[in-house]
Amino acid sequence: MNNLFPAHLDIHETYDLKGSTVGREYDEAKARENPRAVLKDVNWIHRHKQLEFGPEKRAFLSAQLDRDKEFLQTVGVMDYSLLVGIHNVQRGNRDNLRRNTLKVFSPTPRRQPSKAKTAKYQIQTTGTELAEQDLPDGLREDQARFIFYADDGGYRATGEDNRSLGTVYYLGVIDILTPWNTKKKLESMWKGLSADRHKISPVPSHEYGERFFSFLKAVMRGGDGGDTFLPKEDREKEEKGKEKEQVQEEKENTSGEAQPAEPSSSGQ
Repeated sequence: MNNLFPAHLDIHETYDLKGSTVGREYDEAKARENPRAVLKDVNWIHRHKQLEFGPEKRAFLSAQLDRDKEFLQTVGVMDYSLLVGIHNVQRGNRDNLRRNTLKVFSPTPRRQPSKAKTAKYQIQTTGTELAEQDLPDGLREDQARFIFYADDGGYRATGEDNRSLGTVYYLGVIDILTPWNTKKKLESMWKGLSADRHKISPVPSHEYGERFFSFLKAVMRGGDGGDTFLPKEDREKEEKGKEKEQVQEEKENTSGEAQPAEPSSSGQ
């Protein structure tokens, strides 16, 4: 899967999603000051984001990501991610963000093992093509070939009735040239000493692909959400935060209840 940021539209939020949650958070204070910041998995989870797709588009995207994942596992690469650009149709271009926004998702070519070069070529040239039998009736030929580019160059959000919503996503699998080699194995061992080794970024290519796909399925509408991918201590902290908010809300509701009526004054 490969895609581009549009030159004519503002990208209001950008996320780099790997399915890893250790060291995968951009400082929210800095993000508020920089609307072009590339946010990460933990930001996505804490902001309660979802890929808002109805049944048809959800099926297309899931099938494509599954194909990409299987191919990348076959050639033994890892550390890739799904870059997600979000355009809010209602906000449009009034913020004028596009002037300094990245335009291309695809990585810069580098010297890497031949298998990785093959992976890059295959994904860029065939990744967005869908088999004819996978497509619903009524799609035009250009839509069938470029389904992920069909809505203003992107993939528009839809509801459960498959009707369009006010968000357009620009999606691309990037950084697909990193092999699972000795360097990455040592990095995995080192990071695994201080964190859950299944949640750090460097894991074997097969495990990486399965986690990547599972995470993206979880954060699509109808999925289980990304909370289960957080490290245990982060989940516990988040649960305590929710409990605290609930207690505060109950206090506010209690204080807002009708006060007892003042005693009526008796005539002298």
